[in-house]
Amino acid sequence: MVGPRQIRRIVKRERDQLGERLRSVEGSQNSVEVSSQVLNDCIQEDIEVDQEYIEIFFTEDPSPNEQVISVLREEMKLLREQNAVLMQKLDVMAEKLAEATALIKVSVKVEEVPAAMSLPIKSEEELDRFEESLTPQIKDFYINKVRKMLGSCPLSKCLKNIIDEDTIKLYNLDGTCGKKRLKNRAGIYSILKEALEQINPIDSADRSIRKAILNVKNNITKKKTRNK
Repeated sequence: MVGPRQIRRIVKRERDQLGERLRSVEGSQNSVEVSSQVLNDCIQEDIEVDQEYIEIFFTEDPSPNEQVISVLREEMKLLREQNAVLMQKLDVMAEKLAEATALIKVSVKVEEVPAAMSLPIKSEEELDRFEESLTPQIKDFYINKVRKMLGSCPLSKCLKNIIDEDTIKLYNLDGTCGKKRLKNRAGIYSILKEALEQINPIDSADRSIRKAILNVKNNITKKKTRNK
């Protein structure tokens, strides 16, 4: 480490060299003397300032520097933690943006499907045509449509808006008790299942479909009872 005495000697040497240069410059003696005096004053001020700096910076007590370093370390730690939190938030926002973009693309895509049938499906013949007409694009259209329905009410209440009561009463999910098997209607079954899973991936889609079919049949029974 450079000590105060060495710094003073360097400053003095520089002062002497500058003085010699000034004396060698052409011009009046007064100009040289004035310039030399100004130089000496400036150098003296620099020496006094340097001395104060030396006394502060080169002190034998290192505690102020250690305190500064400690504060800087704490600040760097805090900045790293804040940066980590921001990166996590950016990851979440990027994921949400990707989901929103995908939904927009699906919505735009399904609006361009002219061959889709209107709902509800009102007969076995319409259900046959429905199954035969399905393409990946048309299927996406129906999944989006059913998902919108499920956004306002559960499947148990809106299934009749997808397949009318007179048609759905002929089915149950597994084809038991003399009923037709809805799973054999791969198109409509997969549309219901995928729409349900998009709305609520935790609950069982099959359980929701069974409940919806049972609810439709119970409503039919209640209507017949009231009409008697």
